[in-house]
Amino acid sequence: MGTIKFHCFIPKVLQEMPIVRSHEIEYNWVSNAKDFYRDKELESKTTRCPGIFSILGSGWIHRTYQDILIETNGDGHSFSASVREDQKQLAKGTHVGDYVSSHSPEQLQMFKPFTSETLASIIKIQSPWFVEIPEGYTLLMMPIPYADDTRFTAATGLLRGNQFLNVQLYWHCLNSKEIIPAGTPLNQMILIKDNKVDYTLSNIQYPKEFLEDKFSKGTWTFTPEFFKE
Repeated sequence: MGTIKFHCFIPKVLQEMPIVRSHEIEYNWVSNAKDFYRDKELESKTTRCPGIFSILGSGWIHRTYQDILIETNGDGHSFSASVREDQKQLAKGTHVGDYVSSHSPEQLQMFKPFTSETLASIIKIQSPWFVEIPEGYTLLMMPIPYADDTRFTAATGLLRGNQFLNVQLYWHCLNSKEIIPAGTPLNQMILIKDNKVDYTLSNIQYPKEFLEDKFSKGTWTFTPEFFKE
């Protein structure tokens, strides 16, 4: 197996706000759930879900390294953004652009429907990160599943080879001033092996026997390591 390599053009970002493994991120709602079940001395139903904490603990998290102010005016299209530090100066070169910008409408907005609760402009976070993805693997770029912050949703995509780690955001606040604090998780990245898998379709004639057989073979197991104290 190869190694995925994350490179950063700004030394202090590498030191102070590196890309981290997903299981290192703590979410407020998880803490609230722990407190709820602990106070009521109940068994947590949340931790028994085989999907939630498995995905929350997979891959890596890309976070903001400085505060970002996003302002919208209610027209559903335009926004303004400001940050404290000029990324181009920090990166010492033109290979990295402004930390926050937008995509032109011709790239997606003109063709893809947007909900009325989503700004019809895609906010682009042009990060100082570059990734080398090992041969035979694909990097899935996806929104934070079960995120604390509901003001934005990261776009989904697949990367191969050598790429800049830019993040595109669908923005859900249409008439407000919002600050995304430094350290906010922007998106999650999961490495996927490029294997081709066949598939079949079948009818289950005897559901009870089928499920007993599958569960007895240990095909449905889950340990909520992410949720442990």
